[in-house]
Amino acid sequence: MPLSEETRQLNFRIESLERLLTKQFARHSQHSIVGTNLKLAKTTIAHNKDATETVDFYSGTTKGAEATTGVSVEAYNRFADLETGKWCIALFIDGGWELIAGEC
Repeated sequence: MPLSEETRQLNFRIESLERLLTKQFARHSQHSIVGTNLKLAKTTIAHNKDATETVDFYSGTTKGAEATTGVSVEAYNRFADLETGKWCIALFIDGGWELIAGEC
């Protein structure tokens, strides 16, 4: 059964609000909102294992066409050495962002 226009608009508003809140929390306090603590990201420079570097968050509704959200955070790399511009997954845990997977 297709969704009504009103339901689609409400879903869009909820998703927009979640993106805005996530961006504000990541930028100002490094805290995560429940349900948004796992993020698609990309390395901004080479990021060695057991080091902290900046990653940019990405999002989008079309897989393979995600765009930057404009949010960058410092993340500890627990996974493996990653080159510049590699996809990774960031998890907010114990008060900070950590990389838990990365593109080889």
